[in-house]
Amino acid sequence: MPDAEVHKSWCGIHLAAAVLIISFVLGGVSFSAPPGNKSPAVSAPSKVAVQNTKPSVPASLLPVATVDEEEKIISLINKALPSVVNIVGSKLDQNGNKEVITRGTGFVVDPKGLLLTNRHVVSQDNLTYTVFFSDGSKYLATILGRDPLNDLAIVQILGDKFPALPLANSDKIRIGQTVVAIGNSLGRYSNTVTKGIISGLGRSVAASDNITGQTETLDDVIQTDAAINLGNSGGPLLNSKGEVLGINTAIEQSGRGVGFAIPINDAKKVLESYSHFGRIVRPYLGVRYVTVTSDIQDEFKLSYDYGALINAGELASGPAVVPGSPAEKAGLKTGDVILGVNGVLVRGNITLLKLIQQKKPGDFITLLVARGKAVLNIEATIVELPAYKP
Repeated sequence: MPDAEVHKSWCGIHLAAAVLIISFVLGGVSFSAPPGNKSPAVSAPSKVAVQNTKPSVPASLLPVATVDEEEKIISLINKALPSVVNIVGSKLDQNGNKEVITRGTGFVVDPKGLLLTNRHVVSQDNLTYTVFFSDGSKYLATILGRDPLNDLAIVQILGDKFPALPLANSDKIRIGQTVVAIGNSLGRYSNTVTKGIISGLGRSVAASDNITGQTETLDDVIQTDAAINLGNSGGPLLNSKGEVLGINTAIEQSGRGVGFAIPINDAKKVLESYSHFGRIVRPYLGVRYVTVTSDIQDEFKLSYDYGALINAGELASGPAVVPGSPAEKAGLKTGDVILGVNGVLVRGNITLLKLIQQKKPGDFITLLVARGKAVLNIEATIVELPAYKP
């Protein structure tokens, strides 16, 4: 992971008490893994036709609510499919033939041809990206921006008016609500649709990119039991109204029916930033941290059971306090616990990441910091997060 991506809370193996980390992979599909890729490809078993030994029930005999719900889901899928695209990354081989390297998913968010997808789907600058719609039409894609903080990217295609998906307010998601995931499953089965529920919120997971082999931590993501397979990355996670709640991003590697999506409100911030600045701008403090719980408090013998412990973790690519960052200039140190920002405590669902992301470059902030038995007020100036480099 590049050192630029330092706002993400880290939960390594030795910090497993904070967040259960098993093994997760980002849902892109690579057909030509680069040398040194330490993340093995994860494939799902092929489905075969199985004779149903139970008698079918005519729709006329099903409860009205069941039939109505089924028709509602079918209707929203039919409306959404024209807006969901396959994104294929390719290059010419030594013989001048086109070689497909990656496949993923995306979806239209603006009729003028603006698309959202995962950053890892379009992370390689040496590839040509082509977008395929369900009606067979295809367009060359331009990558407008890659989010240096989150696994998001903005893609542009040129052409006629495109069907865009409506975006929901992901802050209003409830555990147990019905969701539908659409994507280019396994890079072979376009427009694959799966149904499930929201099974968790505010998750933090360590995910490895099956294409680049990099590992990154995804914070505050949505957990769902709707099947998300390799190739589904960048596809929409829809609510029962057909609105986008999140962007399908990662799966649990052992195939236990656990998938993760980035909340669409995070993507809205990316779109707003690009619209305002012409690029994706993110505020930056410059620390790696783990969210404090009672278990972390016991492990590190801390005085508080909340806050953000500045700690790099075993798998981080750099120190907990990034050299030259606002955090270093302010005097923050490894082992400090950031208890609050501008009077707001880092507690419960209010994470350090969320508080920093509410700021903009140039903002002055006051951090409430526990250092040993002392509690300090430390001032820092937020700057722009360095650009992402794949």
